[in-house]
Amino acid sequence: MVKVKKILEEDFISNAEAKELLDKFLSVNEDNKVFYEQRRAMDHLTRFNKLSADEAKELIEDLLRLDKMNKTIAIIIANILPSTHGELRSIYAKERYNLSDKEFDEILDIVAKYR
Repeated sequence: MVKVKKILEEDFISNAEAKELLDKFLSVNEDNKVFYEQRRAMDHLTRFNKLSADEAKELIEDLLRLDKMNKTIAIIIANILPSTHGELRSIYAKERYNLSDKEFDEILDIVAKYR
């Protein structure tokens, strides 16, 4: 069992970036033991990942150029790749502001480039 001594840094990353990091970790794992949780995480990331890490980074950068966009929401959008206003509304449901249909369309146009 691996013990975590101290968390040095914490940041949100996309599923594509997480898959890339987990791939690297598992390839340099000295024991060649893959724990159940690691297998489950890799299985999930392989099945549901729709973009490469580079594409996900580009999409997130494009989304962050918009108003009313923060990194967390951009990452969620990159993971889900929503295609309708309803899907976007569910992502923005907890935010204190609402987006107009024009703003939803801008986001969906950017996402469509990466689909």
